[in-house]
Amino acid sequence: MYARKKRPKSARRLRDEQLMPLIEQVHAESGGTYGVRRITRALKRKGVQVARCTVERLMDELGL
Repeated sequence: MYARKKRPKSARRLRDEQLMPLIEQVHAESGGTYGVRRITRALKRKGVQVARCTVERLMDELGL
């Protein structure tokens, strides 16, 4: 049995899981045309503090 299976999710993972639906939503609203910078800006306009590198990492994970 691996210890990581029992371990609670990290703060980063929990934050990622909150951000992923928001990133998908902004991307869908843009008709799939927004990239990392525009999505980051759109999230900041909505009051979500997020770094560009975080958006980039999550978009890559989501396959966007």
